[in-house]
Amino acid sequence: MTSSSTYRAVNLTIFGLCIYALTLPVFSPMLSRAFPDVWRCAYYSATGKPCVFCGMTRDFERLTVGDLAREHRRNALSLPVFTGLFAELFWRVIAFVVALRVTNVVRVVQLDLAVHAALLIGFLFIAVEHAARLQSPT
Repeated sequence: MTSSSTYRAVNLTIFGLCIYALTLPVFSPMLSRAFPDVWRCAYYSATGKPCVFCGMTRDFERLTVGDLAREHRRNALSLPVFTGLFAELFWRVIAFVVALRVTNVVRVVQLDLAVHAALLIGFLFIAVEHAARLQSPT
């Protein structure tokens, strides 16, 4: 496998994972009924406390119908993650097309890694702030 075909495979895999995450609210009710003991947050089941991702599926469902009201969100990270997934889909399409046209894909990979490193740092700041809010008494 060449580096170009490997990069395209990685692109398509990440694209598929984003589609899965964004369509999860559609399938979640069915999976919850089919697997009631499995389709729960393991962390919440073990500790009785919500994890960093608790409530995101319900929030994604609300966001897909345009309900952007903050008071309806169960998780402060839902909107940044939801927006990030759509941005990632857009980025993956662009990266896939560019990788098809470029003979040396190394520069595309370097740009891809730089963009995602910056996004990861930003997301980590948001996640730390969210975790601090969960820990502080209200």
